[in-house]
Amino acid sequence: MSNAKATLFPLFFAVAFLGFHSLANAKEPPFELHNGATHGITVEIVHKEHHFRTHLSAGERVSRDISKDSNIVIQVQDETNRYSFKPDYRFEIKESAHGKTKYLTWDPSKRYRERRLRPQTGYSKGIMFYSDKGFNSNNNVNESDIKLVD
Repeated sequence: MSNAKATLFPLFFAVAFLGFHSLANAKEPPFELHNGATHGITVEIVHKEHHFRTHLSAGERVSRDISKDSNIVIQVQDETNRYSFKPDYRFEIKESAHGKTKYLTWDPSKRYRERRLRPQTGYSKGIMFYSDKGFNSNNNVNESDIKLVD
């Protein structure tokens, strides 16, 4: 029995280590948007290489392989505003964010009423430098990099 334990423990440790190592080296997208609202939103993202529009249900996420060194415009239309064809909010990611990842959360709660689009802070509220999905956010945009455009 002790031989079996002596053989299985290193094998289990090696499999666990290799699994963790492959997760840690997985390609992280440079852009992710999480809908933290309790209702859906329509998002349009514009930058030099891509232009896409998508609907995000409550809690849904979208990731894209967008260049870290490009200007990004994010337009959000709230699902509760069904009678408007123009976006309710328009944000620009400033040039100061070039080279940074853009992990963002749409959060229209009372706490973030003025800054509805904010950087993801993860479950540790930014202390551990991981996004909500577990991506390394050590080089993520700051609130000052996100500009609300009228």
